[in-house]
Amino acid sequence: SDDGACIFSSHSRQEMPVPFIKLLSVAVKQVGKPIAERIKARALRNESLRVSMVSVGRRLHVNVTQLRRIAEGRRMLSRDRIKELDEEQALARGSDFLAEMVVYSVSVFAVGLEQWYVMRKVRMAEAEAAAKEAEVLRLKAVNEELQWKEFKAVHCKLEEVQSRLAQMEERMESRAVEQEQQQRRRRQHRHWWS
Repeated sequence: SDDGACIFSSHSRQEMPVPFIKLLSVAVKQVGKPIAERIKARALRNESLRVSMVSVGRRLHVNVTQLRRIAEGRRMLSRDRIKELDEEQALARGSDFLAEMVVYSVSVFAVGLEQWYVMRKVRMAEAEAAAKEAEVLRLKAVNEELQWKEFKAVHCKLEEVQSRLAQMEERMESRAVEQEQQQRRRRQHRHWWS
C-alpha cells in the first residue's frame, strides 16, 4: 500500500497520521536547515556563543568517544585520557550540533502542533457527541414527562367516567326499585278491587 496515497483520500487526519507526519517532518527539515545555518553563522560571529559552541563540541567529542568504546566492548576512559579537539574542530562540531538541535526542535514543535490539532479535533468530537447524548437524554426526559401528564389526564378522565357510570347505575337501580314498587302497588290495588 502506498502511504502517500492516503493524504489524498477522503479519510480523516486521525486515520492517516504516519504519512502526514512523514511529509511534515521532511518539510520542516527542509525549512529548518536554512534557519539552522543562519543561527550557526551568527553563533560563529558572537564570541560568547562561540566559546559555548567550542565547549559543547568538546563535550560531544568526549561522549561520542566513550560511547564508541562501550559499543566496541571496551571500558570507558577518564576524560583527561581522551585527546581534546582543537578549537576549530570543536567549534565546527558544536555549531553543527546547534544547527541539528534547531532542526529537531522545529520538527518536534511541528509534530507537537499536529498532535495538538488532532487531539483538539478528538476533544471537539467527544464534546459534540456528549452534547448530542445530553440532548437525547433531555428529550427523553421531556417525552417521559409528557407521557406522565397524558397518563394522569387519561386517568382523571377514566375516574370521571367511572364516577358518572356509578351514578348512572345508582339512578338505574333506584328507578328499577321505584318501578318495582309501583308495580307492586298496582297489583295490590288491583287485588284490592277484585
